[in-house]
Formats: sequence, C-alpha cells, structure tokens
Amino acid sequence: MSVNPDFVSVGVSYRLVKLKGIESEFVKARTAVFMGVATQRQKVAQLRRIENEFCRRLAHKPLLKLEVKRRIAEMLLDMSISRGQTHATCRVRFNALAKLGYTDTEQKAHHFLIYARAAFDKGHPHISASLTRAMILELQRSLRCRPQNPLARQLLRLFEQLESRLHDSAC
Repeated sequence: MSVNPDFVSVGVSYRLVKLKGIESEFVKARTAVFMGVATQRQKVAQLRRIENEFCRRLAHKPLLKLEVKRRIAEMLLDMSISRGQTHATCRVRFNALAKLGYTDTEQKAHHFLIYARAAFDKGHPHISASLTRAMILELQRSLRCRPQNPLARQLLRLFEQLESRLHDSAC
C-alpha cells in the first residue's frame, strides 16, 4: 500500500504539510460537520454526502479518493466510540475502516488503540487483548525498521499500558 504525502488527515500525523486546493476544502467540510450542532444520524448523513462529493471530484485520482474514504471512516469510528454507541455499531465502523486499509502503521495503531480501549470498556476484554497483542507486535517490527519514530514509540507505550490493564483485570 502506498502512502500519499500530498493528502493529510487532521488527526494522527507527524508530517506537517501545507494543505491546498481540494484537500483543504475536504478538511474544512469534514471539520464543519464535526464541530456543527446536529444529531449523530444527521452528522453521519452529512459525512456521507461529503464523501460522495469528494470521491466524485477525485474520480481520476484513486489514491486521494481512497484517502477521503479512509478519513470519513476514521471519523465515523471516532464519533461512534466517543458518543458511547453500542459495541456492535463500533465494530461495524472498525471493520469498515479496516477494509479500506490504513495510510501507515501509526494511523492503524491509533484506531486500533481507541477501538481496543472501547471494547475493553464495554466488556469485551478478549477483543481488546487480541487487537492489543497484534498491534504491539506490529509496532515493534516497525520500530526495528525506523527506531527514531517518536509517534510509534508513544503508541507502543500506550498499547503496553493497555496490555497491563487487561492483565490486571484478568487477575
């Protein structure tokens, strides 16, 4: 999977890139929905309209189109978890995001972490433990290749803390 450095998410990213053109429009539109006053259902519908509009406009740029889909899927997962929706709803959002893939290991780790924490908090420690173990191994592999990556190190520490919390709760 190739990473497109021209498209930046508002979220987990240690790269600073000046947004311009359609990328800036997308971030503004997405942020307006997030900051706006609306029900969850209305926000989901607004995000889907934004996704459809930008995917149509980016039909000739498949990598950017995929990034639009990823950012919307990430936002839907974040919203579902932060608003305390059911585990089933969060799982659907998590699986939809996983199907699209991730821009990089750190982006993947961020979303695995929030979903693993939510699963644990909603009484699904086995799901949390499975995701945590898998991501710890993936981050360790990533850090062997890029040992100076501070974001990957921080995410690894957070997963290790979650693993400890899971272990303590099992005792």
